[in-house]
Order: sequence, then structure tokens, then C-alpha cells
Amino acid sequence: MGEGWKDIFKFGRSHQPESVPSVVEKNFAPLTAQLDTELAQSELKDDALLYEAVGGTVGMVAAESTALAHQGDSAYTPQSISALRAAFVEAGTKAAGAFKDIFTYDETNGNTVVEGSATETAAKVKEAKGQPKFINAQMLPRVVNSIDPTATPESIASAIEKADFFAVRTMVAKMLGMNEQRAKETQRDAAGTQQFLKTVLKPDDYFLSLVDTIKEPGAAPSVQDVTTLELGFRLANVTWASGQPLIALYEGENSERGNSEKQDNFRAFDDMVAKMYNEGGLDRATFEVMKDLEQLKEFVKQVREAETKA
Repeated sequence: MGEGWKDIFKFGRSHQPESVPSVVEKNFAPLTAQLDTELAQSELKDDALLYEAVGGTVGMVAAESTALAHQGDSAYTPQSISALRAAFVEAGTKAAGAFKDIFTYDETNGNTVVEGSATETAAKVKEAKGQPKFINAQMLPRVVNSIDPTATPESIASAIEKADFFAVRTMVAKMLGMNEQRAKETQRDAAGTQQFLKTVLKPDDYFLSLVDTIKEPGAAPSVQDVTTLELGFRLANVTWASGQPLIALYEGENSERGNSEKQDNFRAFDDMVAKMYNEGGLDRATFEVMKDLEQLKEFVKQVREAETKA
């Protein structure tokens, strides 16, 4: 079993949030044991199995984390969580599968090799990295309808279009179990939020320019909008994270991707939100989540284009 392949599969275990209760471990362990067996039996020659192992594991953990975050919520039934898990697994597998033409298994040396010239491979990797937003657009209605069957393409698109920093802040506060009054008491105005974030963010944060776009809050999001946004951001985390181990394999042994100790945001969604909250409070956690809003806007674009053609 090549070390590169084993590193990819270990992703499933490393991605499991430390804070998740044992119920996830109970459900998670049988899946990893089964995939371990299948991977060993296949000698890792079956690309489809590899991508299922990466994306499928991420999707399963995401669904279980979602269920735990909503214990007691009547919308999150065993049936709806099962549907959500299937949708997340498919989305994650699609995102990992975007890299399928980049690697092959070297039977002689028992490891992976990168196909093609450096220029050709770099172009393929760039294209694969850009696929999550299209996968998100395809899978978003199914993900949202798993929990909210009343949601329509229009209501989903509208929730994303209206989402400003403070709407997402409301969603993150709900995720963290913060009551509405406490969230309002700690809310700064737009200028104060910008000033605060500039003191806690690293100067090289690749989304630092987003800070200056924060405006005063609009209308408060509806309950349905908050549900839509949370599920959308969870989906974006699944499709992004599923590709990270494969990008790391391409980058080589010095890559820091897929290592939650070096890549702060490489972790299950709830764990990432909690970590950012512990580092800088609600606004810091919200900022990290906001980075993925662009990954949901392709869906809005497709809905609006369909409307103009109708």
C-alpha cells in the first residue's frame, strides 16, 4: 500500500472533529474499517474507490456533525439525516473525483504518480480546484430539501443573495448555541466590525479585502434563510475539503494541506467554527464562514439565467 494513498485515506480520521461525541465514533468506525478492508483488497488500483473513500468519508462526517448540532430539532429526523448524508457523500465524491485524471497507481513501486507534463498537470489541477462551485450549484437543492422540503430554487437563491456579514453572523451564533439577545449585545456596527477584524486577522489572509466590503446589516434573515445558509456552507466545506488531500498529493511531501495542525480551516465545519470563535469571538468565526459565500453564488447565477430564458 503506497504511502501517498494511505495519507489520503487517513484524512477521513484526521477530519473527524475532536469535540464530536462518541456517537459519531460509533458510526464512523465501521465505515473506516470497511473501507480499510476494501482498499487493501483492491490494492488501491480502483480510482473510484479512492475517491469514494475521500469524499465519502468527509460527507459522512459532515452529516453526522450536522445531526449532532441539531439534536432535538424536529426537522432533523433519521430519514432527513440519511438523505443529507447521501447528498454530502455524493458531493464530496464528485469533488474528489475531479482529480481522477491526474494520478495513476504505480504497481511496481506501490505508490501514486502524477500523469503528464508539469504544465498539463498544473492546468488539470487548476480546473479540478475550480469544480466545487459547480458541484455546489448542482447539489444545493438536494442538500437543502433533505432538511427543508418546502425550499424552492428561488427561496434558496434569495437566501444566498440577501446574505450579508450580519445575516451569516446570525447563522453562526445559532450554530454556537448563542441566544439572540447575547448575539445582539456583542454586535458592532459595520465600521467597528471592520476595525476589529483587521486587528485579529493575519496580514496575509487571502480574503482580507472582504473586510472592507462589510456594510450595515440589512433585514434579519428568516428561519428558513438561516437553515439554507447553514446547509449551503456545510456543503461548500464538504466539496472544498474533499479535494484538499488530492491537492496535497500533487504538491508533494512538503504540502501542509490536509493537516489540521498547520491548516487551521482543514477540519469539520462545526470544529472550524468553534476554533475560530475561541480565537476571536463571533465576528472572527463569521468571517471564516463568509469566505465560502462565493462558492454558493454559482447556484444563484444559474437560477437567474434560467429565469431570463423562461
